Amino acid sequence: AIQAGREVRIMVKPDQVSEDQMVLLARDLLTYVTTSVQLGVVHGNFGEYLAIFAVTQIPLAIAEGLLTVVVFNVLEKYSAAELQELSVL
Repeated sequence: AIQAGREVRIMVKPDQVSEDQMVLLARDLLTYVTTSVQLGVVHGNFGEYLAIFAVTQIPLAIAEGLLTVVVFNVLEKYSAAELQELSVL
């Protein structure tokens, strides 16, 4: 997310998180940021809303994204054949 010259970067260890898993994590975080922008516009005070939102929701987005990666790793380990059949892998 880029606004006013600021960037949010998510850094992971490439030997532990694949590119596909990183996309899942970034997509989850982007969903939270998009929601905050939409709600900030609707309520009329984007800056104030984003400041409150960032403190409460960004940690949740990161935790949810990491949980998604963990669940995907477990599914990949124990159900790779089914994921390939569904064209997920």
